[in-house]
Amino acid sequence: MIHNTSVVRQFLCACTRLKYHFGIFSLLLFCSNFISFAQTKPHLNNYLFNYYLINPAVVGIEDYVDIKSSFRSQWNGLEGAPETLVLTVHGNLEGKTKVNPANPVRPRKFSVDEHTVDLGGYNARPHHGFGGIIMADRIGPFSKLQASASYAYHIPLSKKYRLAAGLSLGMIYNKLDQDKITLQNPNDLAATGERYTNISPDLGFGLWFYSKSLFLGFSGGQLFKYNQSYGDYIQSEKESYRHFIFTGGYKFYTGYNVTIIPSVALKWLSPEPLVIDYNLVFSFINRVSLGMTYRNNNEFVISTRFIASSFFELGYAFDYGGAAVDRYNSGSHELYVGLRLRNRHKILCPVHL
Repeated sequence: MIHNTSVVRQFLCACTRLKYHFGIFSLLLFCSNFISFAQTKPHLNNYLFNYYLINPAVVGIEDYVDIKSSFRSQWNGLEGAPETLVLTVHGNLEGKTKVNPANPVRPRKFSVDEHTVDLGGYNARPHHGFGGIIMADRIGPFSKLQASASYAYHIPLSKKYRLAAGLSLGMIYNKLDQDKITLQNPNDLAATGERYTNISPDLGFGLWFYSKSLFLGFSGGQLFKYNQSYGDYIQSEKESYRHFIFTGGYKFYTGYNVTIIPSVALKWLSPEPLVIDYNLVFSFINRVSLGMTYRNNNEFVISTRFIASSFFELGYAFDYGGAAVDRYNSGSHELYVGLRLRNRHKILCPVHL
């Protein structure tokens, strides 16, 4: 998920130099352009460990209830820089496995080793997944709250491969708080001190083709188009930006308790340029993961995950880029915690993600 980074960087650099002391011309100039913030989704790097952030089709993909909460502080050191708080919850409505009547022998217990989770005597069957996302995003005088519910249907295509299709529906609440802007001339017409808000619907879809080793996904977000307006002095004729993301990866088992997962994510936000993430994740003994990402806008990301038990996990990501705004900050930090409820088989490392 991506902010309109070119506009955001221009805005934040100006805010840092001027300390929010704007005249009316500067206020209108920056705010009219910066409404793009309200038209884009926030950027999160830990999607490598939570693909629900970019594709609703993955809800219910694992055989437990997955809860994750993330906090991201972007461009640390810049006044008014983006901050994002996210909560995701998803699970399946019914168990995904059943005894095969053709093989009534009771199988042994599920292993926490991802190589042996799918055991003889069990067959995958179609199942339903449900989930929800709440996301609070803030940058300077602008803030945004997004909430959506998701549904996905998973069907087996063969003994190895499955396909899921998902939809998400929700709302986006945008707010501009002029109390957080100090004007050079307090008598300017723009110095109303008012708060402007607007609410718009949000629709997304996703497809996810997967096995224990392979995953391919395509998703779209903010499919409803809408215009923004923030009072008489700050208006925009721009429509919301639709988001489209393709991702794919493969899981290689080395046989030495090390799993290697190369993947790629292509993120297209019209009319912004295509953003490509090249990812490489190493997983050690199903508990510790180290991820590296190179983004084609010269950003680098290091991400980690520690699975303490079948109930709790913790992750962290740091990214830094080569853009002009990075001279004014110390990088971006992202932290998440995860819980797994109803994890009957005590699975440590996710089987299908």
